[in-house]
Amino acid sequence: MEKQIITIKPESKIVIGTVPGDLRVRGGEVPELIAKTDGSELTVADHDGIVEIACDGDLILSLPQQAGIQVEKVEGDLNVRGLLGAVSVKETENNCAISHIGELDLEAVGGDLVLRHANGAIRAKAVGGDASLRHAHGDVQLDQVGSDLYLRDVRGNVKAIAGEDIVAYLEPIADASYSMTSGKDIVLRLPANVDLQINAAAGRQIRVAFSDMVEEAFSGVYSTTFGNGSAKANLTAGGGILLTNRGDEWEARVDFDVDDGSFVWEKFASAGVDLGARMAEMGVRMGEMGADIGNRVAERMAHVNIRSERVRERAEAAARRAELKAQAALRRAEQKMRQTERETRHREHRARRWNVNFESQPTPSAPPKPRVSDEERMSILRMLADKKITAEQAEKLLSALEGGK
Repeated sequence: MEKQIITIKPESKIVIGTVPGDLRVRGGEVPELIAKTDGSELTVADHDGIVEIACDGDLILSLPQQAGIQVEKVEGDLNVRGLLGAVSVKETENNCAISHIGELDLEAVGGDLVLRHANGAIRAKAVGGDASLRHAHGDVQLDQVGSDLYLRDVRGNVKAIAGEDIVAYLEPIADASYSMTSGKDIVLRLPANVDLQINAAAGRQIRVAFSDMVEEAFSGVYSTTFGNGSAKANLTAGGGILLTNRGDEWEARVDFDVDDGSFVWEKFASAGVDLGARMAEMGVRMGEMGADIGNRVAERMAHVNIRSERVRERAEAAARRAELKAQAALRRAEQKMRQTERETRHREHRARRWNVNFESQPTPSAPPKPRVSDEERMSILRMLADKKITAEQAEKLLSALEGGK
């Protein structure tokens, strides 16, 4: 454990290279920087308001709340809270939790993004998992969200693309623009009285369910204007779209949302990282994602079960075909044996009837001896029935007995 404390300018810019673990940043009112790592190396250098920090493990920072940070890469999770200066992160490999900040610029988030309370513009170029944003009082631009997107109380323009569902509760402001594109469904909840022009296009049905209107359903495209239509919304969904001011269906879809008060941040006590706080934070993240992940896992497991059932049915059908084929071959062999016995008895009967003296007759030349007798054929089929040989092996042996036919 390494620790350093230095006094810095309140508006300092903190520059961090690659953090090999988790990064935790908290803004405060004291004009000093406290840096701690669980590794063995920690360097802090203040170059007239630009503070450079490097470490070889997890990094915990306490900064003046006016400070801004610039991070090259975080190889673990990123947590930032209480910074009024700009937050810029080029890459974080895992999850990202941000709360009570000013401006945010993220290049790439490998996991999920959770944001609560931002007073500046929010930009995320690529989020690998889910994204949940609440109380963002600036423009929001999400160029690519790999999975689901949840929005609530956004007081600026919105431009967002999500690979799966988008669930949003918007209170449109005058002249604002909302552009949302979803690979699956879009659920948009609006206030009862709203000024908004909507243009929607969906791969499936577009439902309009407002409390003072008869519920309607449209296919393909839909356009309407509420109030004076000063704000504009363009919605594109690969699945369906629901436009509503009712809470029932909206509440059923918001599984990722949490109360802001449940965020837990590590305390910067001299004893180091509080393991209990870290576990509590992990519990919050799991609570946010639990219901949604559970639904996805259940859906994927259903597909797996269906596919496994189909494979099992095909295997059973193949086994039945092989068994029927072996039984048919066994019956043919038995019929051939019975036919041979009947022919032998018939020849003997004719010989007795005509008093043929076999001893006085010239001995005919013996017919070629069969390569394998019927008894041996029966043995092969019984070995197949007893699963001592495979159906393919039995078929090859029987084919050889029958002269390759």
